[in-house]
Amino acid sequence: MRSRIWLALAFGSAVSAANALDHLLITEFVVTPTAGEFIEIVNPTASPIDLSNYYLTDAVASNDNRYIDLVDGSVATSSSDFLARFPAGATIGAGSFAVISMHDDADFTGEYGTLPDYEINDISGGTDGIADMVDPGGLIGGSAGLSNSGEMIVLFYWDGTTDLVADVDYAVWGDLVEAVDKTGFSKDGPDADAIATPYLDDTPVASQAPVDPNGSAGQPHDFGFSAARAFPFAESAETSSGGNGITGHDETSEDLSIAGNWSVHAAPSPGTIDTDAPPTISNLAYAPCIPEAFETVTVAADVVDQNIDEVSLLMSLDGGVVFDTTAMVNTVGDTYSGDLTPLPAGPTVTFKVLATDLGGNSADTWLYDYVVETFTDISTIQSDTTSGGDSNYDGSAVNVAGYVTTASGSLSDSYFYLAETATAAPWEGIKVFAPSGPAVVAEGDWVEVGGVVDEYYGETEVLAAEDSEDAHDCVMVLTSTAVDVKPLMVPSTAINDEALEGVVVTVNDAVAADTMNGFGEWFIDDGSGSAMVKSNFGISYFPVIGDAVDVTGPVGYAFGSFRIQARDDADLDEVAFNIEIVQHDDIVGPGDTWSEYVTITNGSAATVAFDAVDLEYVGPPTGSYPFFSGSASFPSSFAYSTLATVPIPGFVPPTTFETSTVISSGGAPI
Repeated sequence: MRSRIWLALAFGSAVSAANALDHLLITEFVVTPTAGEFIEIVNPTASPIDLSNYYLTDAVASNDNRYIDLVDGSVATSSSDFLARFPAGATIGAGSFAVISMHDDADFTGEYGTLPDYEINDISGGTDGIADMVDPGGLIGGSAGLSNSGEMIVLFYWDGTTDLVADVDYAVWGDLVEAVDKTGFSKDGPDADAIATPYLDDTPVASQAPVDPNGSAGQPHDFGFSAARAFPFAESAETSSGGNGITGHDETSEDLSIAGNWSVHAAPSPGTIDTDAPPTISNLAYAPCIPEAFETVTVAADVVDQNIDEVSLLMSLDGGVVFDTTAMVNTVGDTYSGDLTPLPAGPTVTFKVLATDLGGNSADTWLYDYVVETFTDISTIQSDTTSGGDSNYDGSAVNVAGYVTTASGSLSDSYFYLAETATAAPWEGIKVFAPSGPAVVAEGDWVEVGGVVDEYYGETEVLAAEDSEDAHDCVMVLTSTAVDVKPLMVPSTAINDEALEGVVVTVNDAVAADTMNGFGEWFIDDGSGSAMVKSNFGISYFPVIGDAVDVTGPVGYAFGSFRIQARDDADLDEVAFNIEIVQHDDIVGPGDTWSEYVTITNGSAATVAFDAVDLEYVGPPTGSYPFFSGSASFPSSFAYSTLATVPIPGFVPPTTFETSTVISSGGAPI
């Protein structure tokens, strides 16, 4: 018997007494890869335990608790399930592990380089020297194994005579369809009477907390890792009386999640445990994340270790390599808290948390940054670029403020866009990546964001969270007045300009140049050049080649292309008939130029005609203008767009030139 001693018995006894561990525990299991599937149990008590009447099973489907049918002989298992008993006379020593391989020991050894104590599916016929788990009667399926998502394991006891089995330990993961709840069940076993004995109430399935290292229901660990009970072993939040457990516990009540005593991903360690592992640090948060001058910033983090020595805050200023150290204090549970030095406005603060234990092991977080009070204009971040278009602020901590131009969930739950002012302008828009918060930002909100500038595959963004699971997202909504940011009117060819990245724009009177691909991408052209459009999921409009359409949205960059990101159907406006003049430099003097964009589009199915009373276009007083006056006729699908530029002679004094487009209120197309 290769029973593993997990620590000195004296220390093991002390831990057992402290945690009132009076029965065997499931401490680790692996569900993938298949060849490496195993279950590990431990005896945390001070005495050896005879395993002759102990069983392991995964035989529950649709919450049917079928393993309890063992007592009357009606139990059945599928080909992929098992119910197995330990061999007669098997024991597990005090403070020892036992490892049960789901498959042949050769598979197990190939994965871990060591031998298991027991095997369930032995292909050697019992000649390999490894003790086989006993099949009590055709209950070990030919393809028995542990399902990756949606499964349970029960270690239980039955002496062969009583009406009820006794749960010893229990683990469940995934969708809870295989969860155990024996409430309302009763059984009559092979005892002398014919009276069924009822089980006590278990924890309702909906209230059970499955093994869940990632914080979401599903697979209990990733490939190459295991699910393991954290040391020192404990049954977190488990009800210790009134249950169906071998010592009266309700084994279905334990909190098996990461909030309980089951650790995050770790490499498998069958039959062993590192009793002096480095500390683990998680759930770091700091507030305020945009401090005012001389305001105290408090940092908190959860630190777990069985023999913690000290936890410290390390801080430097403006990229310095020398860190000042401040002790953190254990406030409650595993949480430690400390304050960073209050500072005047301006500096960039870099900090991290460092934890050490009495064994000399240490762990630290990565570096976090914030700027005290000072804000940087979005236009400064965007316009200060390298020759390749990347912001020179890449990697720098900043505070920015602006109006939200894409509400939460509009394009993504993980990011949104900001405009520097209520009127969109070149360089004045930026993407904010904030996957963990806030819960909601609405279009038009004025928000402040603290974070780090990042060039994400060529798109400049403010990274408000350094980690999608564990960091503090610094996004604060200051006012919710629903300001409508006015889009910047541009020709389609301008979309490919770096200055418009993140800016909300409108291209009027464009024509759909192709149909939409499977990624929601299509192209428009207003005559000045093509531009990509990315239609958000859920938009009902599907372009048809030749459609006349106005397109609005923030300009993004991905896969080497700028694109207008249409947020909803309101951003895609099919055009029937439209004349638009966008005038520039309306106050000019000698030597200047006067310019305007002129766009005419007939997206209707019929010719649109106007007489002189209904339509008049008057351009600048010099050159070959106006383009048209008096009667005008525009056939279906007519599209015209140009930039008209007129030089102003040197003898003309500063003056205001006006363009007027008149469609009389009483007139109508003829």
